[in-house]
Amino acid sequence: MPNQRYLQRIVIVLVAVVLTGASAEQSWFQVRGGDWVVDAKTLTSLQGTFKDSLLGLARRTHQQLLPFSRYRFQFQGQFSSGRKVVAIFGFCDDLGRKDLTEFFLAMLDGGQCFFGVTYSPDSGQLTELYVEGTA
Repeated sequence: MPNQRYLQRIVIVLVAVVLTGASAEQSWFQVRGGDWVVDAKTLTSLQGTFKDSLLGLARRTHQQLLPFSRYRFQFQGQFSSGRKVVAIFGFCDDLGRKDLTEFFLAMLDGGQCFFGVTYSPDSGQLTELYVEGTA
């Protein structure tokens, strides 16, 4: 049976996680320096349909992705032709980066591990999917 001091430490850690909103494995990272800050409402709307929309877009454009659970995502609010969009970069390897909010990971020839897509908050649609190539 665990001792009382050990259990107290576990409770302190759990309280810290709840108070900070931290999670064991964060999957979405807002990249600083965008044209606008993606608010919680927009992000929630995006995440609500993201997986199904992304897989459907990949099928329609004949692009192959890895199993969805392998990816984490960077995102940033940008303007395109005067309209708000959310640029999203999916990746399965963070290349050892500790701060995934500083700038987008840059990858050429990363294959299916890396892709980009654009989300329109106005229409709720994903567009412009590209999957990185291989050398």
